[in-house]
Amino acid sequence: MIFIFGMIILALYVVAIISAYQNMFAFDKTSKIVYLIIGFLIISVVTVILSKVNLQTDNKELIKMIQRSTQIIFVPLNALITLPVIANIMSKYKTKAIAKEKLRKRILIITVIYIIFFMFEKNYITNFQTGVLSNINR
Repeated sequence: MIFIFGMIILALYVVAIISAYQNMFAFDKTSKIVYLIIGFLIISVVTVILSKVNLQTDNKELIKMIQRSTQIIFVPLNALITLPVIANIMSKYKTKAIAKEKLRKRILIITVIYIIFFMFEKNYITNFQTGVLSNINR
């Protein structure tokens, strides 16, 4: 079961990387790699912040394990949702397919959508971690 779970997570990372890489069609290889590294770092930080839930248990090791598991699951999912979209907008702007004013509007719209998405995800992560903890405590 752990092997299957690990393979699914690995596949999510691969798909997120390939999708973001392909959407950066206007950039050179080095820029694409830098974007992926910075993007995954930012997504990781956001996911760590979202996974910090006050679980009701005295077992600090169990809390760390649940939070790490949450991060392992949600980092590639968040990257798959955010990085390709941002990469595509950046490429379109670089190739002058969209004007600067349109770029600003798209960034504003995407930012609002992502904030709302992350608010829902915070609630989902809280419920996920609470559910995992209650299953372990049974």
